[in-house]
Amino acid sequence: QIILIPNPAKDNLRLIMNADSPSTAEISIYTQTGILAERRKIYLTTGQNTLDLSGICNKLQSGYHSILIRTDNKVYSEKFLVIK
Repeated sequence: QIILIPNPAKDNLRLIMNADSPSTAEISIYTQTGILAERRKIYLTTGQNTLDLSGICNKLQSGYHSILIRTDNKVYSEKFLVIK
């Protein structure tokens, strides 16, 4: 499970997710038209992980966007709203 807070977001956005074991993950952010806005690799530790995505909000226009997270054995997807 992943949580994006706050949603809707203005300037700040945090991703919270749990990992069963240490692993790497790839985060992809897509605009409301399906264009890839950003992709980055992250390293997850066992337990709760929090990632600051505030820099990404500044690059996005107002509207709905999608985040896709691929780990070694799972894929997570969530929508979020950016309001400027």
